[in-house]
Amino acid sequence: MKTTKHLDRRSFIKFSALAGGGLLVGVYTDSEIFAQQRGGAPGAAPAPVNPNVYITVHPDNTFTLIAKNPETGQGMRNALPMIIADEFDVDWKQVKVQQADCNPTLYGAQIEGGSTAIPNNYTPMRQIGAAARMMMVSTAAKQWNVPESECTTGSGAVKHARTNKTATYASLADAAMKMPPMTVTDIKLKDPKDFKILGTRVPGVDNFAIVTGKPAFSIDVNPPDMLFAVYQKCPTFGGKVMSANVEEVKKAPGVKYVFVIEPPAPPAAGQRGAAPGGNVTWAGGVAIVAETWWHAHNARNKVLKVDWDYGPARTQSSAGYMAQIKELAPKASQEPTAGGQGTAK
Repeated sequence: MKTTKHLDRRSFIKFSALAGGGLLVGVYTDSEIFAQQRGGAPGAAPAPVNPNVYITVHPDNTFTLIAKNPETGQGMRNALPMIIADEFDVDWKQVKVQQADCNPTLYGAQIEGGSTAIPNNYTPMRQIGAAARMMMVSTAAKQWNVPESECTTGSGAVKHARTNKTATYASLADAAMKMPPMTVTDIKLKDPKDFKILGTRVPGVDNFAIVTGKPAFSIDVNPPDMLFAVYQKCPTFGGKVMSANVEEVKKAPGVKYVFVIEPPAPPAAGQRGAAPGGNVTWAGGVAIVAETWWHAHNARNKVLKVDWDYGPARTQSSAGYMAQIKELAPKASQEPTAGGQGTAK
């Protein structure tokens, strides 16, 4: 028997009043819902976005949108709020962006790397904006006693052309809290042809701060008793330390700790990262922790001596890979071996 899990409106959207008349729009989502949207089985989705707050409606009809993922130059502080804003149907000039705290319990996966932020968050962020927009439309239509289908939105306002009525989202926010329940399946996303923000050139929200030197980067952070580390890794993947003059390095000026790091076990056959010869995603090596980066750097460059076990990767080369390519090219149309990565059946 096939069952579909629905969340009623009161469990999906939560409004709560802010001091000064603002309004928070938060969402409750469920991993099974998102798995269904992607065509997967329940439980197959990434970590769900748990109860949290993404939109703040201010009395002056401006909006603070949460950027849930970290920004390290890849544009997420723009991209994720842009998705919400477009579905919410507000102008970008009305938007202020606020970085979410690191709180996976509230926000689910907050990862930088692997190009996963947009694929994993695109639909959930659209649903957040669309759900908030629909609340505003429903509230306005009820107040005006007109069909919701006759109402349009834009620039953070609901409009009804036949009666020439307009209401800002801010003016509707308090009444929107009293809306009756509705199921998550009632949420209607925009047709992409109606996007006003996505696909346009939007200046980075941090541009001015960056060019004026205001953001604090990791190099600017210096809490009390902070230590610094450097890592001398094996030159080959899968390599490891045979021996190192650890005790001598510990005596170098400013050095606090020295660790020999073993490489992880190779992935099982057919798993991501598996390769002939036991190659792994990073190499073993020696970590040196010191009072300053300069102390750690000098200990590595002037004191550390390591004998390496380079492993099977030592015999690999660009020329060898090219030879393999030429050998395998005629077989490129063959179906992958059953059970291996990329298997078709």
